[in-house]
Amino acid sequence: MPRTRKLPSADYFRQFVKYDPITGDFIWLGDDSPRRKQGEAIKAKSKSGYILVRVAPVNYMAHRLAWLLEKGEDPGHFEVDHINGDKADNRIENLRLSTRGQNRANSAHNKSSKSGLKGVYWCKKQKKWRAQITVNKKVMKLGAFVDPFEAHMAYREAAVKYHGEFANFG
Repeated sequence: MPRTRKLPSADYFRQFVKYDPITGDFIWLGDDSPRRKQGEAIKAKSKSGYILVRVAPVNYMAHRLAWLLEKGEDPGHFEVDHINGDKADNRIENLRLSTRGQNRANSAHNKSSKSGLKGVYWCKKQKKWRAQITVNKKVMKLGAFVDPFEAHMAYREAAVKYHGEFANFG
């Protein structure tokens, strides 16, 4: 399981920020920072594209704070998944608890993929496109195909079967 920092209470964060569950925005309430003004929206992003909320000397992931402030509970060892895949969209309707595997299932394809299709790669040895999916940390081979789109269709079918609502074909 991923290691996550236990979050302070929702009341603690409410001293510093206001969360709007409809827009997903965090508004700074404090007036103790020369770089932030009271009432200013927090838009700082991590290198990986997540919104960060800095309180005292600590950065917190905005999606985890949104869950805490709206649901009243620390996500704990669960991950908070962005349903639409947009890491900066912290509207509560776009967030759900997930396991690491479910969150990865909902991720987009690897940008360096030669096929440009999730679950599809070129096999030099066979000179065919291969489809595969990971389920419960195990890689399942789905077959070899002449057409990359046929391979992707095999991946899509398996994703729906094994990942259900967390299936992402992008």
